[in-house]
Amino acid sequence: MTSDTTFAFPGGRVVTGWWQKLSTFQPRHLWLEYLHLYAVDAPVVAETHRPLERFTRLILQALAIQPEISSSELDQHVHLGEPVVSQVLKRLAALRLVEQKENQRWSLTQAGATALRSGQDSQRQTVRRLFHFVASGTPDRACHFLKLQTPVGEPLAHGEFDLELLRSCLQQSDDWKTRFGFPEDVRELLTPEDGDDDAWQNITIVEPLVALFVLLETEKELLGFAVRPGEWQLAAEPGFALTAWQNVFPHLAREEPTETWLHAWQTWCRSRKLVAGEVQLVRNEYKLEVLVEKDFARKFRSQNLGDVWLLAGEGPRRSIAQVVLKDTN
Repeated sequence: MTSDTTFAFPGGRVVTGWWQKLSTFQPRHLWLEYLHLYAVDAPVVAETHRPLERFTRLILQALAIQPEISSSELDQHVHLGEPVVSQVLKRLAALRLVEQKENQRWSLTQAGATALRSGQDSQRQTVRRLFHFVASGTPDRACHFLKLQTPVGEPLAHGEFDLELLRSCLQQSDDWKTRFGFPEDVRELLTPEDGDDDAWQNITIVEPLVALFVLLETEKELLGFAVRPGEWQLAAEPGFALTAWQNVFPHLAREEPTETWLHAWQTWCRSRKLVAGEVQLVRNEYKLEVLVEKDFARKFRSQNLGDVWLLAGEGPRRSIAQVVLKDTN
């Protein structure tokens, strides 16, 4: 997104329609923001774990007792029949859990010993995964990984993404991966240099996107609900949830200045042919307390306007507040 990009936002009545759903999450603050996303479709090596099969465990246990053994001698331990034992050994060799020496005798590999101790078999396979990153909204901060429940967004014409950001995620601690929902089974990012005839399959595809979200801060986390611009349809479920959201959206910690809220209030009043007059504004979480003179309060209430919501800010983000009218005299 560029500085001259035009952003469309709904009016307060649309927010009123959303409130029945959003209020169930007991929000503290609300924002509406166009997020600059990168959808990164990348070839990776993923490691899966599953419990050892009974036959596999028997074979590995026998090899642990007698480090080098022939298939016929091994069958004397497990009593499965030599053809079955040979078939299992070949499969375990393909998984690098056992290996056959030059003397045709079998032994346990380090990976096999680890699997026997843990009771789990780990396998690596090449797969393609879709990762999402979001621009932080602050020029001096890099993009951050964002776990989206479902892909959203419209393509952008421009956008540069550094693949080192994805590689750095692979090096993060297990705690970091848990906090931000990064898949813990991903071990390696592949490149065309890692392939031979099929090197093209190791190409990473990056697509810049823009998507509109309602950002809702609760006591414990930040929820993001996708919105379809123009129709202003709110998604039924959150597209993401973040506990350590300050690391991803540090700009949300900056409160809109009072002058910005005053401008939003005066603009709303003019649209209703109301003269705003002298007011005092006080933010109280998602509410905006507007202290007005008694005559104005009477005119305001006579119009039976219901809930009034204001959007304040500029650029790709708006802060959202519900107006609470109070008399000053």
